[in-house]
Amino acid sequence: MSSPSTAAPADVRIGVYRLLCALFLLLLTVFRFWYSGHVELVKDEAYYWQWSRHLAFGYYDNTPLMAFVIHFFTSTAIFGATETGVRAGAVFSSVVVSIFIYLIAKKLLDETTALVSVTIANVIPLYSAGAILMTQDPVHVALWSITLYAAWIALQQRSSAAIWSCWLASGLLAGLTVMAKLNGCMILVGILLYVCIVPEGRRWLKHPAPYVAVFAALLVFLPFALWNHTHGNAFWFHSHAMGTRGADKAKTLRWTGEFLGAQAILLSPLIFFSYLYTLKFPKLEDEPDKCRRPLTYLWANSAIVFIIIILQTFRGRAEGNWAVSSYVSGIILVGYLLRRSRRKALWWHGIGIALAVLMTAIVYFPSIGYGLGLRLKTDRTTDLHGWRALADRVGEEQTAVGGPSKSFVFAVDYELPSELAFYLPGQPATYSLYLNSRRNEYMFWSDPNKLLGENAIFVNSSETPDHIDDCRAVFSHVVVEPPFLWYQKPYNDPVRTVQIYRCYGFKGYDPHKWEQGW
Repeated sequence: MSSPSTAAPADVRIGVYRLLCALFLLLLTVFRFWYSGHVELVKDEAYYWQWSRHLAFGYYDNTPLMAFVIHFFTSTAIFGATETGVRAGAVFSSVVVSIFIYLIAKKLLDETTALVSVTIANVIPLYSAGAILMTQDPVHVALWSITLYAAWIALQQRSSAAIWSCWLASGLLAGLTVMAKLNGCMILVGILLYVCIVPEGRRWLKHPAPYVAVFAALLVFLPFALWNHTHGNAFWFHSHAMGTRGADKAKTLRWTGEFLGAQAILLSPLIFFSYLYTLKFPKLEDEPDKCRRPLTYLWANSAIVFIIIILQTFRGRAEGNWAVSSYVSGIILVGYLLRRSRRKALWWHGIGIALAVLMTAIVYFPSIGYGLGLRLKTDRTTDLHGWRALADRVGEEQTAVGGPSKSFVFAVDYELPSELAFYLPGQPATYSLYLNSRRNEYMFWSDPNKLLGENAIFVNSSETPDHIDDCRAVFSHVVVEPPFLWYQKPYNDPVRTVQIYRCYGFKGYDPHKWEQGW
């Protein structure tokens, strides 16, 4: 007979952990919805909201699925065109990612690894920020995790009917993953890598079902390809320019170092080091038989993304978030590593998770970092504030030149017009004129010749007045107004300076003669 001190059965402990994890996710989701409505949109979020007002199968900057998600939530009576409405897709996507990280880890490995992995995913700064900021990444990662799960199920099938249905579903999901972000195509490479590595997987190289799945993915992607074909291949030009930014062999180590440094911040340093440890091909002879193929599958779909992005740094700068999809299976590998760790390693992971929680708390509440004496050279959290105040100032300037009905607001970029479109009363159309500047998605939304004769307010993020001569060339008269300055504690100097000009009598211009590339 068991003594009262006997440990609770494993299934009871797992049940408690499962309940605590579910409660943690519920409270975190409620907090994220609350938080999303209490800070203003960052510039990219406002820009993507503009996409949702101009739905299309493609955009200058990326694939289109995110715009449809934003449109869905902002067009409902529950959310509307509010900060919460724009970000609702990100919050829901974070829930989907958590669910499928749990399902993948549980199905491939064990439930303890699943619970640990979900916890890690929700405390690292990368996924925590992605849970409230609506960019391409939240929807992309959600679909990546679903596709990863569906493809594993397809790989296990034996009966003919199940093989075809599972592979077809995986292909359609892969296509949607690419339509969320072009990096999604790497999931097909990861699955192929797994099939080639594992002897049991090579049978699929001779079966038609995976090829049909790839064809289905291409069909889903086809509308985006056709959009680009009919819009001057705008995205391909843009992606080439982004991929070769700063291309300089002498700077290769710098770009690689910057990318790796960004990963250490986005995951927190100790968890990132643990992730790097998992990138070495797993010693399968040390693992239980049932874990060998699952670990290889997770490794293939993580390592392939990370390695491709590292290779990208050899030809130009890579953004820190480009490897975000590698961490779906990467976090599960870290969770498994923690699950199998000995006591000394548990201290390492425990400190790593605690540090991740602190870093995430600072992301949500920068005042915590300020209180600890942290001052960043580039503090991106300042982008979450000050846009309503700028809109108030621009509204006053519009009144001075005849009112909103007789004037328009413009800049030479996409960022300020998008913020002002969201925060100006009535959420009006705003414009980007390419006055010796690079084109953007606004080129497909407006015809500047329809604005002939109107007055305008020009805004530009710059420490000193510029583009004055450009504005004078396309307007009859230009008056330089005092700039808008935005101050934010604990910084003594303004964290944002916006130049403002009153422009009278728009004369029109030829964008092709003024633009500075795509």
